[in-house]
Amino acid sequence: DWSVDTGVAPDTTAPQVSSTSPGISAIGVTINTPINAVFDETIDCTTVDTTSFLVNSGAVSGTVSCNDSTATFVPDSPLANNTLYNVRVTTAVQDLAGNALVGNTPAGNFDWSFTTAAAADTTNPTVVSTAPVGGATGVANDAIITAVFSELLNCTTVTTSSFSLDNGVTGSVNCSNGTATFTPDSVLDYSTTYTATLTTAVQDQAGNALAGQVWSFTIDAAPDLTGPVRNSTAPVDTAVDVAIESILTVTFDEPLDCSTVNDVSFTLSGSSSGIVTGNVSCSGNTAMFTPASRLVSSK
Repeated sequence: DWSVDTGVAPDTTAPQVSSTSPGISAIGVTINTPINAVFDETIDCTTVDTTSFLVNSGAVSGTVSCNDSTATFVPDSPLANNTLYNVRVTTAVQDLAGNALVGNTPAGNFDWSFTTAAAADTTNPTVVSTAPVGGATGVANDAIITAVFSELLNCTTVTTSSFSLDNGVTGSVNCSNGTATFTPDSVLDYSTTYTATLTTAVQDQAGNALAGQVWSFTIDAAPDLTGPVRNSTAPVDTAVDVAIESILTVTFDEPLDCSTVNDVSFTLSGSSSGIVTGNVSCSGNTAMFTPASRLVSSK
């Protein structure tokens, strides 16, 4: 009697990629990340090199290494931001028994892609416009102060401390995307200059600070609610022996809206001759009536 042991059955199972890093169709990948392919069994590392592990068909240069069941591609320089990269592990990769890779393409290669992250935002926001504009005059006393920025803001940084109005004005602040507003709690004072200030506490969504912005504007004068008052007339009231060629003049204490001075608002009548026709004119704070013909004597 004697006994024998049979050998181990030959390995005829092809290796496959079980996971990748970055993942398939990953986005926002950092530009200096290594690229890994993990297999479902130990790989013959002599078959893993820059001809069997490629990025963008070999256009991206790098170093390839292999350890047990993991292959790694490290680019020679950081990848470009916001760029799609295609990775291929070819059928040249084999396991320790010489079985070639079976991938996810008809040719047997394993392909996947990922997209790198956009470049970091290091640009400080700026103010592109304001309302009222700097140096504006005649501004309504119920104005809302607005600033439009060059990019989206971190609205939590826009507060009554970082956006304010001088002269002790209190108010509420609102922020939406790239616009900030300051609404005073009450109307502003007439004929007064105000200064609006945006501080460096205002930031964009990447944390970049505003350089700061200061601008001033002046509120309109209070509206004129007082009617004009006659200062003098020529001839004076109750005058006698007035020349029959006289032009009648009325002078007021302030300039007139001359469109309101006409033959309806400025008339002349005689005690017995009735309405006198004539021409009405106006300049500044003076209105004049020029009779169409000489006046009647002793009237």
